[in-house]
Amino acid sequence: MLMNLLASIDYLAVVIAAVAGMVFGAIWYMPGVFGTLWRASLGNDRWHHADPREAVVIRAIATGITAFFLAVLMYGGGVSTFGGSLRLGFVVAIGIVTPTIIADYHFAGRQWRLTWLTVSHRIIHVVLMAGVLGAFKEYAG
Repeated sequence: MLMNLLASIDYLAVVIAAVAGMVFGAIWYMPGVFGTLWRASLGNDRWHHADPREAVVIRAIATGITAFFLAVLMYGGGVSTFGGSLRLGFVVAIGIVTPTIIADYHFAGRQWRLTWLTVSHRIIHVVLMAGVLGAFKEYAG
């Protein structure tokens, strides 16, 4: 069963969904969009990364993993329409991703503004990737 599921996944769609997620994140966190607000919301704990390339690579891997497992849920759950994929993405984002971010950020003492900025990004991020996967699945028939 697992092998059938893995064989049924459109890996090109997974890659394109991950790229879409990365592009969306890059736009979301640009200074003219929400990047300035994000940095200001970090307060004294400014985001600094010794090697920005490493941060991008880790983010790309994490986004690829998310896209892959969205595909696993979609294909394994029999979701075969664009609308169904959007609903799945929304359920995952609201029911799994959002509470995790809220709990982690609250525990770390992060500002609510930073929490909601991140939650909003991740909801759209996951729904977007699920939508890309669903569009590929629906188009392929």
